[in-house]
Amino acid sequence: MKVVTGSQMREIEQMAIPSALINGREAKAEILTDSEAGRLLPVRGQRTNKYSFGKILVFAGSKEMPGAAVLASSAAYIVGGGLVCACVIPHVASIIHHWQREAVTRIVPEIDGMYCKKSLEALTEEIKNADVIVLGPGIGRSSDVTEFVQELIRTTQAPVVLDADALFAVSKDVNILKSLKAPCIITPHPGEMSRLTGRSVSDILDNTIDTAVGFSKEFNVITLLKDAHTIIANPDGRFFINTTGNNALSKAGTGDVLTGMIGGFIAQGLDVFSAGALGAYIHGKSGEAAAVQKSSYSVLASDLIDNIPAVIKGLCGG
Repeated sequence: MKVVTGSQMREIEQMAIPSALINGREAKAEILTDSEAGRLLPVRGQRTNKYSFGKILVFAGSKEMPGAAVLASSAAYIVGGGLVCACVIPHVASIIHHWQREAVTRIVPEIDGMYCKKSLEALTEEIKNADVIVLGPGIGRSSDVTEFVQELIRTTQAPVVLDADALFAVSKDVNILKSLKAPCIITPHPGEMSRLTGRSVSDILDNTIDTAVGFSKEFNVITLLKDAHTIIANPDGRFFINTTGNNALSKAGTGDVLTGMIGGFIAQGLDVFSAGALGAYIHGKSGEAAAVQKSSYSVLASDLIDNIPAVIKGLCGG
């Protein structure tokens, strides 16, 4: 990881990041290069088993958005996660069984095709034994979902990746984040960040670093604020500026892939801040590779997953 100074500052400015965005913050700003991303990849020893690389619980999908669970689960596996357990409603389980052969499923009670507080009752041991929890892609919005999300945040002692509809639930009482017992990363786009902060989207886009860093400091979470150049902020004031990606990523489902990737890296032992930075970097490079193959118009979220292995192989030096 490099502190942004000198020639790297000029490089960032050339990538259309306004100099005012990072003026005076050089000591805190970091970027990844291919070699640094390669060194961040979790070490995979020879004498290991699936539990050596972590157990990921995925709470994703609903009756109307079952594919989110498949994308998040597949992404957690493709970056090296050892065991993905998708805790899902029956309809979503049937979709996973068709599209994601490796994921283990735990079927939970539902209300109107979505999670509810009772969904947690049969999962006490699973949650206790999780290395990381992925929560939010495609879970829908209702008072029952909000109650489910808030209860899980209050009770889990595993690191949590919060995305999409889980952030909508959190926005009903943002202070619920202060009850977290383990590290957490949130992955909002500007609209979701607007709900969390009460600030306008235009203000957030004009102040992405201040917004992400300020939120991280106030709520003691890692904030991955998505933008053309995503900001990954730490509560201590450090932040990454991600330099990879393109407009091919502006497509439904790509965020579900990123969320699963970050969960997979955390499960393998990366700290949450590094997992967010590495996930965003590889996610962006996978989007770039997919756009070369299919054009930026035609890339699907599943195409990112297909390109991740080659990106990781390249970062490993071969």
